[in-house]
Amino acid sequence: MTKNKKHQPPKENSTNMPNNNKDKEIKQIKDLKVKYLSLKENQYGNNHMFAVVDETPLKELLEMTDMKMPIWEYNEKYYLKIKSEKVKDTSLELQKDVPYIMDLTFSKYDFQKGGEQIKGYTISEINKIS
Repeated sequence: MTKNKKHQPPKENSTNMPNNNKDKEIKQIKDLKVKYLSLKENQYGNNHMFAVVDETPLKELLEMTDMKMPIWEYNEKYYLKIKSEKVKDTSLELQKDVPYIMDLTFSKYDFQKGGEQIKGYTISEINKIS
């Protein structure tokens, strides 16, 4: 004799967003060469700032000019901003002007705010920093 399993309705997504892999586009960046600059603290949170030494691994992301990114260009150099909590997950103490090599995961976001469509990529994980 077998027991009847109770039918359980599917769990709701806590964000009320479709749970579809097509909606969550991921970009893996490997061997990104950066140099640590500083920790910036403001009312929006704490961010670690890096100078990108070689932007080659970021080429695909940099070509997406219609997207918001934690990467920007200034005086023909690229800079990277990473939220403090992502760096804390690595348990590495960063030192100013020291070069590092990173593997990063960028996750796409796409939402509406005040009638405006906002699209971009955020750093969701530091996979490696050495």
